Amino acid sequence: MAAEDDPEGGKVRSFAYFCCVTSILMPAALGQTVHKVSFSVEPGSQNYLIESVSADDVYDGPLEEPDPSLNLIVGSRYEISVTSSSRHPFQVVALGATAVEDIVLLAMGFTGGTLESDPEIDWQDDNFPTDGTVSFN
Repeated sequence: MAAEDDPEGGKVRSFAYFCCVTSILMPAALGQTVHKVSFSVEPGSQNYLIESVSADDVYDGPLEEPDPSLNLIVGSRYEISVTSSSRHPFQVVALGATAVEDIVLLAMGFTGGTLESDPEIDWQDDNFPTDGTVSFN
């Protein structure tokens, strides 16, 4: 996956998490900031709805937008909370050419992701059965 120049001096990489497309911004100076995002699952569907976000850098669109895109900034820490996470757990997925070729990198709950043991990512999953929270770098 090739990085592209970002107008603010970083690099941008794109991939998807569960059903949502995500960009990763790589700033020139890395300092750790904690960004918090809360999702709910739209009743009668599998759509994530964003309830709150701690910074416009991460998401600046309207709340309650189905399956919003987020910007993940390298060097920051993320805390993702999902209401009804047992029904629709959060995952960070590297998309393949087809769904069969997708690779789960990080996954809330019982599914294991390939990057969860990486100490630099510091994956934390509270494994709460109904409403869950995960955090990662």
